[in-house]
Order: sequence, then C-alpha cells, then structure tokens
Amino acid sequence: MPLVRISLRKGKSVDFGKRIGEVVYHTMVDTINVPIHDNFQVITEHDEQSLIYDTEYQNILRTDDMVLIQITLNEGRTVETKKLFYQTLGTIESGTQFAPGRYSGQSGGGQEGELVLRKWRCPICPMIVI
Repeated sequence: MPLVRISLRKGKSVDFGKRIGEVVYHTMVDTINVPIHDNFQVITEHDEQSLIYDTEYQNILRTDDMVLIQITLNEGRTVETKKLFYQTLGTIESGTQFAPGRYSGQSGGGQEGELVLRKWRCPICPMIVI
C-alpha cells in the first residue's frame, strides 16, 4: 500500500490538490504496478510559515506554486521501474485524460488552476525530482 503525501500552498482552487493526487495515483497504476483502488493520500495546504523551501537551490527557480510529492512504497520495485514512474509523472501535463491501466497525454493551455508537472534531474544523484 503506497502512501502519497502532497503538500502545496494555500490559495489554490478547491480541487487542485485532488487533481494532482489523481495524476500521481494513475501514474503509479500505469508504471509501478499499484493495484486499482490502492489509493491512500494525504493532501495538505500550507501557509508561507509552514512550507519552507529555497527559491533558487541548485539554480532552479521555485515559486509559491511549488508542490511537494512524497511517496512511501513497499520494497520490491526495481530502480528501472521507479525511474519509469518519475519520468512518466514528469511528462504529464494539464488536460491529461486517464483510464485505469493506461494514460494518454493531451496538452492543455497551462492556465491558472491547470495541472502542469515539471521535472529536473538532480545533478548529484541518479534521480528525478518533481
């Protein structure tokens, strides 16, 4: 049973965090063999005093739109499987339509309130950070 924690700044639309959770859940089903209905998430909103981050760490600019996604998984998934998960999650943009077991990306307009996930490769470790 994976546990997903999503942290974001207060002030987003009511369903913004839930939509991010849906993207994460469907990507886990599609890429790391998480069973259908195995969906456990904690979504929290924070003010500027309780979501702390550096806006320029490693020359990557971050704004108040930053979202932290933390996933706790059981053992048993290969490094390649986890890399596929992060690569897939990092390429999904707003307007994505989902069906259990697969996804099809449809690029959206990127308007406020739409979900756009961006990724970057950590220069000092072999992982992709969303």
